[in-house]
Amino acid sequence: MTFNKTMSAFEAILDEAYAAADAAIVAKGPEDMNALDCGFAWVVIGGTEPLARYCRAALKKMPSVGWRESRRYGSKHWQRGWEFWGPGEFNGQAIGHKRAGAEAFAAMLAKHNINGTVGSRYD
Repeated sequence: MTFNKTMSAFEAILDEAYAAADAAIVAKGPEDMNALDCGFAWVVIGGTEPLARYCRAALKKMPSVGWRESRRYGSKHWQRGWEFWGPGEFNGQAIGHKRAGAEAFAAMLAKHNINGTVGSRYD
């Protein structure tokens, strides 16, 4: 497999994973603004996974861009591994929506034999 094919494959995996996250969030319906369920969710993969190595390399090649553009490729997890923070384009605070996006993102990665752990916490 050539490097260009690998790049395209990883971009396709990220596209699929983010699309799955977006769809899962939409499926949750509107956020209940009175639910008091503010929180965060994320997915962590191994730091030596080929996808993590690809994302690190992609970030190094990027010119200075805003956080939204660079967020696609994740970042180093504070403890270990590579983290994708809040997968999906949910702009609310409901932890259920954010966790649904993270779970769908991890499930799509699993279809490509990439093991991801979903984490979340209330704010």
